[in-house]
Amino acid sequence: RLYHTTFLSMFKAAARRCISRLPCASRSFTTKVDVVVVGGGHAGCEAAAAAARRGARTMLVTPKPMASIGEMSCNPSIGGLAKGTLVREVDALDGLMGRAADAAGIQFRILNRSKGPAVQGPRAQMDRVLYKQAIQALVMDTPGLQVRDAAVADLIVEPTVGPKGTAPSSREDEPSAVASPGEEAGE
Repeated sequence: RLYHTTFLSMFKAAARRCISRLPCASRSFTTKVDVVVVGGGHAGCEAAAAAARRGARTMLVTPKPMASIGEMSCNPSIGGLAKGTLVREVDALDGLMGRAADAAGIQFRILNRSKGPAVQGPRAQMDRVLYKQAIQALVMDTPGLQVRDAAVADLIVEPTVGPKGTAPSSREDEPSAVASPGEEAGE
């Protein structure tokens, strides 16, 4: 209970800071960023936080960020046979998902414990509200990461040409975009 109250007060403070930084969607945006991440789902949050941790000026663009960032499905679990491996890899790279799962987990299990190690997998059941609060607090407190309340309707990509007409190289000073539309894009 005490942990929940402390975490909730920390989240509310982060949310107030975030809301004060959100530009109005109707205004034009002129701040220069290095990386734009479209979509605030699990992959988008991880990509934006990773880019910001590497020192890139990063913007996460998602509609209604206080309602969408950290939203879990109707079965709020993290891990399992396949995703458990992915979660461990993300956690090893200092990702957000493991830290939020530690803060919001209500049950931690090893699936298929009676079978061999090839089919065993860790799974954690989450409190949906606490997980959402944890992810939002982690995203909002990441230095170099801005969150913008907007929807992206079109992405215009202009080709660049390297020296003497060669193929473009991956230069550190060129801006990047990451699109993580999630499951809804295919519907």
